[in-house]
Amino acid sequence: MKSLGYIFLFISFCCQSVFAQVLITRSAYIEKYAKIAIREMRRSGIPASITLAQGILESGNGNSRLAKKGNNHFGIKCHENWTGKTIYADDDLQDECFRAYNRVRKSFRDHSLFIASRSRYDNLFILDPRDFKSWAKGLQDAGYATNKDYRSRLINIIENEELFKYDRVINNLKTKSKKYNGRLSMSPNGPCYVVLNIDESIESFAIENGLSTEKLLRFNDFTYYTEIKEGDRVFIQKKAKSFSRKLREFSTHRLKEGQDAHLISQLYSIQLRSLYKINDWSVGYRPKVGDLIKLE
Repeated sequence: MKSLGYIFLFISFCCQSVFAQVLITRSAYIEKYAKIAIREMRRSGIPASITLAQGILESGNGNSRLAKKGNNHFGIKCHENWTGKTIYADDDLQDECFRAYNRVRKSFRDHSLFIASRSRYDNLFILDPRDFKSWAKGLQDAGYATNKDYRSRLINIIENEELFKYDRVINNLKTKSKKYNGRLSMSPNGPCYVVLNIDESIESFAIENGLSTEKLLRFNDFTYYTEIKEGDRVFIQKKAKSFSRKLREFSTHRLKEGQDAHLISQLYSIQLRSLYKINDWSVGYRPKVGDLIKLE
């Protein structure tokens, strides 16, 4: 009977070892965390495809030690302001400090906060939220990861797994892109715009597309005397009254050299008069370089 008991214990131990080594597949990871990524996209404006691809890449489909022991799916290190739980692992250096979470969803939430709260990622939040390629490039350029192939690896994951379909949840375009020969882009707030080509004016664009020049001027806070040039955004819909995509506690913009209030209203698709109202500016006020502009 003792020998049978030993055999049972041995079989039990072997079974536990096998199950412990079972790895999460990529498709299972996507199925499990897609809803959380979409929820974060609606809160922050970070495309769900980007969040999922980063989670897949940084955590090895949720199989890394950081993910299993610390619920850290994005390789976010402790940094100076972190006061929560920690876990140590080798990365660029040996035994580096990483953040640890009680639940995976808190890792996803902290990922949104991490990107939204750092000014070096501000340029990402003026992109078309369906443009995952520009987001991937922006993350690499901003130094999210040191790997030179980080951008291409994210894009490959998104395209191979068709993660871009999760970004369409926020695509509420009412105007068909075909009408504008595929030139239509969506701002973070939703209103659509086109980028003027060389030798194209707002009047010629309006005539070619059967639109009212006066409406386009009004939508963009332009006048007939405004100098509009190649590369400028021209909204074909009314802009929003505030910026709603980035996390509310971080909905600000630090004014840089060469920027003014109108440019900010175009970048974030906010009506210029609303931007003045949000910031309690008097008529004609011109914000200075370095000023922190509230967007909501």
